Amino acid sequence: MSIVIVEYEDFFLEQVVKIFEESLGEDRQSTLSCIEAHTNSKESRCWLAVEDKTVLGILAFSFEKWNKIGRVGMIGVSPASKGKGVGKSLMEQAKKYAKSVELRKIYVDTDESNINAQIFYIKCGYFPEYSMKDYYEPGLAGITFSLYV
Repeated sequence: MSIVIVEYEDFFLEQVVKIFEESLGEDRQSTLSCIEAHTNSKESRCWLAVEDKTVLGILAFSFEKWNKIGRVGMIGVSPASKGKGVGKSLMEQAKKYAKSVELRKIYVDTDESNINAQIFYIKCGYFPEYSMKDYYEPGLAGITFSLYV
C-alpha cells in the first residue's frame, strides 16, 4: 500500500463524509463543521491519507501558539483500511508538523470505553495523562493522551 498524506481538498469531500459517518458515527453537518474549522485557520490542518485518489483516513489537527500545544481533534480511518498503518501515518504527519511549527506537545482525547483508540494512541507513542469524569456525558469519562515532540 502506497499511502500519501495530503492536505484536505474539496475534491475529496464525499469520501471524507463517508469515513466520518462509517468510522466515527458523525453526520454530514458535523463533518462539514469539522472540515471548515480545520481548513480556515492558520493554527489548524486537515490531512488525508490517500491511495490512488481514494481517501483511506482523515486527521484534523489544531494548535495554540501561546502554549505550543497541538490537538488531534478527530481521526478516522475507513473500515476497510483499519490495521494497515493508515492511522499511524496520519499521526506521524501530525507529529512531523508539530515539530515543524515548534510545538512542545500534542494531545488527543477519547472516551474511557474506547479501548481500541487507547491502544492505538499508546502504540503511536502517546501516554495517558489524565482522565476527566463525565467529560463526554454523565457517567462517561474522557481520557487525554499526550506526546511530547
